[in-house]
Amino acid sequence: MKSVDKQFCNIYTKLKYAEEMFNRGDFKESNDLVDGIKSQAKRLSEAINRYKLKADNGRRLRDANPEELLLLENLNKRLKIIQVKTIEKIDQTKEKFGSETDDFDVSVYFFLKDDDPDIIANDDNMICFMEHPIFHILLPDEDPDDDHNDIPAGPLSGQKHCLLMHELLCHMTPELYINDILRIGHIVVDIDIMVQLTFPP
Repeated sequence: MKSVDKQFCNIYTKLKYAEEMFNRGDFKESNDLVDGIKSQAKRLSEAINRYKLKADNGRRLRDANPEELLLLENLNKRLKIIQVKTIEKIDQTKEKFGSETDDFDVSVYFFLKDDDPDIIANDDNMICFMEHPIFHILLPDEDPDDDHNDIPAGPLSGQKHCLLMHELLCHMTPELYINDILRIGHIVVDIDIMVQLTFPP
């Protein structure tokens, strides 16, 4: 946990400095520091969750056996449905607010199955979360039948992956192992829409 302890210290130092800059009236510097703290806090959250899962010596995707490949295919089907429902909700919201819809954020949270042996009472039991700029670029216009699997070789190379599956397998930091991924139970999507209202003089 040395890396986690170091991140705690870095966040605390930046937080104190941000407070000092705010008190001096340097709001831009203070805001930039707060943005950095948010990013570091997310990485810290993932590191803590990985520590709780004890997954540091997990098996990598290239080692997947036939049974695990089938489970991964089923997960991709779930994520494809989630992706379609998310795009539908974004489209409905944009249609409702029209040009007032200025921006949106999409976050996806993955939690342990209810029967997982490492479930902790009064804990979020989250494995990982996504909050990736690619959603803002691709997700609204995404065709759910597009194949995003760019794994060049190995047992997964023949599978067809939706955008969310691709993000989960290839763009998580730290990398998820098979034993992480196959413990995914509940999946929650947060869509935060920013609506901008303009009032003439």
